[in-house]
Parts: sequence; C-alpha cells; structure tokens
Amino acid sequence: MTNNSNSDWDATLEKLKGDAFAARVVELIEEFKNVANLARACGLSESVIRKWRDEKSEPSRPNLVKLAYNTGVSLEWLILGDHPKYVNEIDRNAAIRGAGALDRVALHTVLRLLDEALEDRGLRLDADKKAQAIDLLYDLYMETENKDEFDGKKVAKIISLAA
Repeated sequence: MTNNSNSDWDATLEKLKGDAFAARVVELIEEFKNVANLARACGLSESVIRKWRDEKSEPSRPNLVKLAYNTGVSLEWLILGDHPKYVNEIDRNAAIRGAGALDRVALHTVLRLLDEALEDRGLRLDADKKAQAIDLLYDLYMETENKDEFDGKKVAKIISLAA
C-alpha cells in the first residue's frame, strides 16, 4: 500500500467514526417527518431508529440495506456520507409516499390545478369544501401512475361535481 492510499483509508475510517451515521439518520427522520414514518417505511421498529439516531447501537448489514432500499438513498451515502445521496428521485418519492409523508410537490400541483379550475369557472368554495377537494385531489394524484394524465380537465370534472 502506498502512503496516499493509507491516508485515503484513514479519511474514510474517520468518516465512519463519531456521529456521522447518526447525522444521516437524523436527516432521513426529518425527510420522513418523524421516526414513526421512517420506521414504517423501512419495516423497522421505532426503537431501532432511535438507537441509531442516539448512537446507542450500530445497524446490522441487513438493516442498512433495508434502510437504504426503502428510503431510496445509496448505501455509500448512508455508510460513508459521500456519493450521491439518492439512487434516483423515483425511489425517493415512492419511499415518502409509502411512509404516509406529505409530498409537497404533489400538493403544490394539486393546489395549482384546483385554483386554475375554480378561476376558469368563476367558482369559489368555502374553506371546508376546498379542504375536502384538496384532500380528494391529492389522493387521486398520488394514485395516478402517469402524473401527466392528471390535468386540469380531470380536476374540472371533479370540481363541477362539488360545486
């Protein structure tokens, strides 16, 4: 081994020490909004997630794989903190949906489409009806495989039924 590779290995080992893994667990908890959502998404107990977060235990290899797979993050990022964080954006979105966490992009899309449909028809909904419409449209949007198919026309049909 050359001196350069020793220093690279030392740097890698240094990343594994301390609270580096715990910090990444905290990041995932924040993304999933709480420990319960993250645990549910990964099929792990809340206490296991808390122990990792609090640095009271280290994950086994199978649990590391489970955590990475179900959150869409790369194993390299989870273990070392480098490399791209996400395997791909689709895996991340699926993991968030599976955890029951709110997809802010989807919510923004639904709100925009609803507002456009109401404005186009000169309609107003009271707060309760609008909240119900948002809830219904959000669920429909999340269940739609091809998001491009969820457009203003579909929203307009639903609004015409509610108005």
